Order: sequence, then C-alpha cells, then structure tokens
Amino acid sequence: MGWVVVRSSKREDSLLLTGLAGACVILLVLALYMTRQNSDNLLRKEAEITAVGWADYLGGSLKNVEDIFEGRELGLENRWFLKHMENVGDIFLYKFFDLDGVLQLTSSKLEGAYAKSADKSHNGNETAKTALLKGEPSTFVKMGTPNRPNVYSESYVPITKNGRLIGVIEVYVDQTARAALIQKSFTKLALAIATLMALGFWLAVAIIVGKMRQKKRAEEHVNFLANHDPLTGFLNRASFNEALFEATNDPQRSSAQSLALLSLDLKGLRDINDTYSIKIGDQLIKEVGARLKTLISDSDIVCRFAGDEFAILRIGDHARPEIDAFADLLANALNTVYEISDNQIVSGVHIGIVFTTANELSSKEFINCVETAKIRAKANSHLQYCYFERSMAAEIQVRKTLESNLRRAMTDKQQFQVFYQPQFALDAGKLRGYESLIRWNHPEKGLISPADFIPIAEDTGLICELGDWVLNQACQQAVSWPAPFIVAVNVSPVQFRQDNFLANVVEALERSGLNPTRLEIEITESVLFKNAAQAIALLHDLKALGVRIAMDDFGTGFSSLTHLWQFPFDNIKIDKSFIQNVCSNSKVQKIVSSIIELGYALGTMTTAEGVETLEQETFLRGLNCEIVQGFRYGRPVPPEQLTFEHSLAIAAGSLKDIARQGQNSDLTIHVSTMDVTAACSTGKA
Repeated sequence: MGWVVVRSSKREDSLLLTGLAGACVILLVLALYMTRQNSDNLLRKEAEITAVGWADYLGGSLKNVEDIFEGRELGLENRWFLKHMENVGDIFLYKFFDLDGVLQLTSSKLEGAYAKSADKSHNGNETAKTALLKGEPSTFVKMGTPNRPNVYSESYVPITKNGRLIGVIEVYVDQTARAALIQKSFTKLALAIATLMALGFWLAVAIIVGKMRQKKRAEEHVNFLANHDPLTGFLNRASFNEALFEATNDPQRSSAQSLALLSLDLKGLRDINDTYSIKIGDQLIKEVGARLKTLISDSDIVCRFAGDEFAILRIGDHARPEIDAFADLLANALNTVYEISDNQIVSGVHIGIVFTTANELSSKEFINCVETAKIRAKANSHLQYCYFERSMAAEIQVRKTLESNLRRAMTDKQQFQVFYQPQFALDAGKLRGYESLIRWNHPEKGLISPADFIPIAEDTGLICELGDWVLNQACQQAVSWPAPFIVAVNVSPVQFRQDNFLANVVEALERSGLNPTRLEIEITESVLFKNAAQAIALLHDLKALGVRIAMDDFGTGFSSLTHLWQFPFDNIKIDKSFIQNVCSNSKVQKIVSSIIELGYALGTMTTAEGVETLEQETFLRGLNCEIVQGFRYGRPVPPEQLTFEHSLAIAAGSLKDIARQGQNSDLTIHVSTMDVTAACSTGKA
C-alpha cells in the first residue's frame, strides 16, 4: 500500500547540531583565550603602576640622578639608597638606560654589584628607545624564563627632571603570586562561562531535538491523515482502493481464497445532520466506527469510503455462511438506537456484499458491484443485507437512467403535473376537498409512478425543490376552487426539516392568495420524533398562520402516545394498509377502532385512506369515521377534470356502475369530470 511521505530533513538537523557543537567549541576556546588576554592585561597594568611609582620615587629620591644616566661615579649615599631599593615590594631587578638606550647601570641581582656598563658601543636597547620616543611607559608580561620568577613584568619607565627626559629605568616586577590569584579568578570565570555555554548547548540540543520530534510527529500525522479518515481512524477511500487493487491483483493469492467486500451505508445521516447538527452526525459516525472496531478481525481492511459509507474487505479462506454470519452481526449491532449528546437517534445500515473465490473481478468492478448490491438492499427495507447478482446490473442501470431523467426534468418541471384525489365527509356525504399528488409524464416513457421516482428524489435531495413546487402549484390551483374546499399537500420529512420551510409556506400562500385555513399540510410520523421540540414549534407556527395539520399514514411509523398529544393535529389519516384488511381481520378492526377513538379523545378528525368497497365504508361509518378517501370515491385526476358538485353517494354510485361495466378490464373510463381507472392496484396513488 502506498503512503504519502513528507521528506524529512534529518541530514540538515544533524548538520545543524554538528555546527552548533563546533560553534560552542570555538566560543569556548575564544573565551579561554580572552580570559588569558584579560589576565595578561590586568597584570601588565598592575606592573606598570608599580614600576612607575617605584621609578618616580627612585628618581626623585636620588641626588644627582642624572649622573647615573650619564655614566658618572656614584656617591656613597646613592649607593646605599639603591642597595636598599632592591628589596622594595615585588621589585627584584632594575636597569638604567641613557637617552640613547645604552645600559648604564643594573642592580646587583643581575651582576652582584653596581657598575658601569662594560659595553657602550652597541646601538642601545630598542625598547628603551621606544619608551623615550613615546614619552610613556612600555610594559611586558613574561613567564617561564630561567633564573627568573614564574611570572614577571618588565616596565620601561621614562624619567624626567625639570621637565626634560634624562633616561629610562627598566623595572622588573615579580607577579607570580598575583598572577596565580588572577588566574584562579579567571579560571573560575572561564569555568562559569564554559558551564553556561554547555547548558546553552544542551538547551539548544534539547530544543532542536524537540523540534525534530515535533516535526516527526507532524510528518507522521500528515502521513496518517493522507491515508486515514480523521473521525474513525479507518483507511480513507484512496488508501482502501489501493488495498483492494493489491488484493485483486495478488499473484500469490490462491484461487481457493475468497474475497468479500461489504459496503455499509449509514441510514439517514443527511436527515440527522439537518435535524440536529453536523457535530451530532460526526459523533454518530464515530460511534458506528467504534462499534465496527469491536466486530472486525485483525485481518479485515476497513475504510470510511464516503460521508455515510463504510467498506470492509475480508480476505482468506471464508465460506459463504461465514460472511452471512458476519453480515448479520454487523446489521444487528448497527441497526439500533444511539445515545448521542442526550439524543436518542435511530439509525442503521444498508449492507451490500460481493463475494467471490476466483480472480474474476477487478477492483473497480468490485466497487461497482457492491454499490449495486447496496442499492438493492436500500430498495428492500426488509433485507438485512444483499449479495450482488449479475441480474442486478440491468436494474441499477434503469435506476441511474431514471435519476438522470429526473434531474433533467427538474430544470423546468414541464414534465410534472399535480393530480387531485377527492376526500368526502362520510356522515354528511359532502365533498371536503382534494389531496394533491404529483405525477411525472415522461415524454418517451409516459406516466412514471411516484413509487419509482419519489425514493430517488429523496435519496438525491431533489425532494425539497420538488415538494416546494407541488406546494406552490396546489395553492395556485386551489385558490380558484369554491370555498371552503381544502387542498391537502404531502410534505416529505426532508422538506419539513428545511430551515426555510415555514417561509416557503408563507410565500406560497401570499403568492397565490389562498386562505391559510384551506391548506392542509400532511406529514408522516417520522418527522416528529427526531427532534420533537423543533417539530412542535414549527407545527405551532403553521397553526398560527391558520394552516391545518394532518398526520399521514398513522400507525405505520414510530407513533408515541407520550408525544402525540403535544402536536397540534387537525386530522389523523389511517393508513390504507389497515383499511384494506379491515373487513377480514378482527385485529385490524380493533386497531382501526382504537385510532378513531384516539382521534375523538384528542379532538381531531380521522380520515380513512384507500377505501375501495361498500363493506369498508359501512364498517367505517359504524365507527363514526369522519373523512374517507380512496378509489371508491375517485382516482387522482388533473385539475381540469375536477368537479365540486359530487356528493359521496354520487361518486360512490358512479364508480360502482363503472366497476360493474368495466369488470376484468384495464381500460380507463371517464365519468362526468372524474377519471376512473379500472385497475387492480390497492396502493395509494
């Protein structure tokens, strides 16, 4: 498997450390050198001060001192004074030079007695000449000379009398003890400097090493993010595709080894993000990932394939029953209620599976086939999972074509039309209004069933735009109907949870001029229990406008009496699946009776959907069901075929006659202004 690698600069870091160490060594040597220099300078200054003081005192104390510089004989008094000056302080030797730098006298420590220089023919001492020329002392620190102190200084001090130079006295100062003291002080200073430099070096090393480690961690993190999903830690799509490619192209894999690719699609993530927040959706993904980690084996390769998709690649000697058991385990563990931030979120997964024991599929074919199987699993909600079969490819292609046609149709919506099915007050026998139902008239395929394209619209998110269009069409057409006939409009859960849904309803009413009391919004139970507080607030806002609220398909979702009384419903619609069996099943009869009684208890009307026979009508009438709707009273028709003069009896009677005449026929028969299709369908149109 390939990895994205950030190029490391280890060589540069090593060079930096080496350079830093070299710089520290150079600085240390320089510090020692400067210490020595400073020590010599200090000794030189101190020696010069001592020599100048001694020479000045000597020159001022001797009588006729110029006689010495001019080579004359010394008097006894001067001899005695010079003899005693040998032992003053640290002075251990001195010499007298005349104005030409020629030695005239030296102390007895050098030659044992005071005497004139035996050599006056040389050119003189150059250092003494320089001191005379500059008119200021010159001092030099020396050490290690035989028969001399370990450390001493030679100072050439010009001597003046009556404002004129008369010669130079060279003074030797023993500085062994002072040098040792100074050296000790400077050694301590040097050690302190060395210690600080060492600390600084190791501090710099620690900083550099820390940065190197930080850089390494950053590089590892970048590598991780380049190959993994940050929420779950699973491989990302690109890395998983590489792993799948390697698995399907592994020449060492035995043909007996199986490859199983499972694709998991998390249910309702888009709705959860819209209803709660993206943060809650991310926490759900993390929780699903955590559960997956407890179910997979170490050899499984797991990926977060997309926002709401996971994929698991299982390689090895696995039989089909083992994959079945694994898929059942995944479905049972993930199809459940998740507790996230004090919210109970119902979710689960659709699972598509591709299983093969031969090298017959490429990695791309694996992906396409497992997507096909997953789409089939989503289309059949009763399936825990679905294996790919060759016959599925054609079905998926049909769906993809239908989706493509739907997107094109959404550009101008000319292919869509709103049909209307009547609703009657059962007791009074009068028309109450119509329910609006969308139809798609494809230019080549003709009428396409809502059961075929509505799920696609919901999966792709097109349902919001399509639902808003139906709402506006229904309001614009209903405003021309006689009062007080109502128009009922179905609203999908995704559309209901839009932030601008209330504004869209207000805009549709204002644009059409329809009285809000003539609009009935039909919602299903599922929209109410994902975020009950938000749903209650929105329903009360709709009620404040005067809009009526109906609960559609009651009894088929997640009805909860704990919350039901809080919702301001005007109408409860009993799902057609109950009405179809109400005359043949005593349990269904009890359920329908309980729903109607519940409606009376809550102060809401009840509407029975899917009424097709007189027996069903009679049973409902005996329970005091208030509203009926179904093929017995009229099929959905376009707006130009609507009539507002029919009574329930006329509608039912007309259909009864038509049914008698059109028995065993698939023809569409027109009666008055209502289209009635003699078909065997018992589903809601």
